[in-house]
Amino acid sequence: MAAVCTSWRSAAAASGVPRSGTPWLVSRESEPLTKTKGSEFRNVLDPDKIHMVSYPQGRRNLSWCGASHGWLIASDELSNLLICNPFTLAMIPLPPITDLECVEGVYDNDRSIAGYYYGNSDKLISPPDYIGRWFYQKVVLSSDPSPSHGGGDYIAMAIYGNNQVSFARARENSWRHGTALSEMGKDSYADCVYHNGRFYTVTMCGVVETWDLNKEPAHEPNKQVIIAGGDGRYRRILTRFLVSTPWGCLLQIRTQRRNDHPRKVMVDVFERTWA
Repeated sequence: MAAVCTSWRSAAAASGVPRSGTPWLVSRESEPLTKTKGSEFRNVLDPDKIHMVSYPQGRRNLSWCGASHGWLIASDELSNLLICNPFTLAMIPLPPITDLECVEGVYDNDRSIAGYYYGNSDKLISPPDYIGRWFYQKVVLSSDPSPSHGGGDYIAMAIYGNNQVSFARARENSWRHGTALSEMGKDSYADCVYHNGRFYTVTMCGVVETWDLNKEPAHEPNKQVIIAGGDGRYRRILTRFLVSTPWGCLLQIRTQRRNDHPRKVMVDVFERTWA
């Protein structure tokens, strides 16, 4: 699998990776529960040439869970989220996993994290990095977190756990929990994106929601359902994605099995012009 992210220009060049205005493909490890020391980067215009980028010392257990504005979002050795620039090695921590309502930390005698309890289970999840390898579905950012781009005002959105959504502003240092998906067990979140000042989510059934955080930290993020009924094609759907275009539209990309050729996949693209 691969995550798509934009080029890092001067930082990439300093690390020996050619400058480019085209996206990069960042390969994950073939087995998601294994540990790795780096990632393979490929330019889409020259996919046969591989650039290996090593993780910094002490950060060898990173698991990628998002790419946004030229940065990668990863889960670290304690399953906490980091915003990472793999070429400059700059890292910005997001609030800890224990700030999420469904995770409780377990500490040893030195008050170091020894593992976690997840949900209502009394089964200890250990080692601490294990939960981060499957817990986060996707994380996106509202803007470039670089200091040179006014990075003190970005917002991170995370889909995680059992169809839960939370947000973290750079200046708040805590997660703000959104309303969980109402159709628990019948539907699930497929993707999220930041578009024209708002976050959007789409479910596997095609339900589209928008989220507004223009309130004080004590308030729950406001959710508005734009397409409530979906499209009724849940059983045939393989994936759904949301894409914010440079010309201001929001695309929904849907892949599904073909009725006439079950082994073949059909790709549909829908353009939306929501404000």
